[in-house]
Amino acid sequence: MKQRIRQSIAVILMNTAMSVPSYAQEQTIDQKLDYIIQELEALKEAVAALSSEAQPLTPAVEDMLGALFGTALDGITSGGEQSYEEEVVPNSEPEQTLPLAILSWSAEEPEGGLYAALTPVQITLEIQNVSNKDIAILDGFADFHDRLGNDIGTMRLPQDLNLGAEQTVTHTGIYDGDGWFGQSGLKRLLEINPDFVDVELDLKEVLYIDGSSVSYE
Repeated sequence: MKQRIRQSIAVILMNTAMSVPSYAQEQTIDQKLDYIIQELEALKEAVAALSSEAQPLTPAVEDMLGALFGTALDGITSGGEQSYEEEVVPNSEPEQTLPLAILSWSAEEPEGGLYAALTPVQITLEIQNVSNKDIAILDGFADFHDRLGNDIGTMRLPQDLNLGAEQTVTHTGIYDGDGWFGQSGLKRLLEINPDFVDVELDLKEVLYIDGSSVSYE
């Protein structure tokens, strides 16, 4: 059965290909398209007739015919343009709200000390717990970028935060100012206008006083 269908399709398509040039010499584009549509419809009817002689069309054959003729005719009658609608899948996972916020920051050269192996920068952060739960331990970083999106540097946040709900703490630390992996380095904070610096929190995990924890991707 499949072999007879293939042979019939091949014969009709060959006849169509041979007939269109001689028929189309003095025809408009619309007339040419009408002729092709008629031939495709005849092909569909011929295949259906061959199938009905032996047995009803199987779902696989019906799908093949629908894909072949439905798509072809839709494309021809719409002027060759086909539109596709992308299925939009709503995000079922709500965006996580960070429990911390950086209210302000400052950078300066540290006073005294020996930092032969480092280009030291002293950075002060004002951090607020904006959640309604007390935070015990924190694993995260503060990333500095300029307004063009260039990486300046990254500093680790204090791990043993012990910060109550809606409370604020000031953290000061001395960090290596040299950059790594394409960063210009935290030492740039000593020169750049602070108005052109953005600070983003990169939290990995937060452990609350009540023993619950939240991980962030």
